[in-house]
Amino acid sequence: LEKKYAYERLCIIFFVAGGIGNLLDRIRFGYVIDFIYYEQINFPKFNLADCYITLSMLGLVVITLLKKEERTIVPSA
Repeated sequence: LEKKYAYERLCIIFFVAGGIGNLLDRIRFGYVIDFIYYEQINFPKFNLADCYITLSMLGLVVITLLKKEERTIVPSA
């Protein structure tokens, strides 16, 4: 059972880590420090915690869609 949900658990760990990172910035400085900016494509500023949150949620969506066939449907009585 532990191996079955290993990828989901990893995505949740990255999501929580990103949230904690942004929360610590918010507590220490009163705002979240964004330090990554791509001027060539005029993309909004972001930080590593934002990357963790975004990629972990994307990963959970992909995992959920790929494991859709494995779910069993319980017939209603």
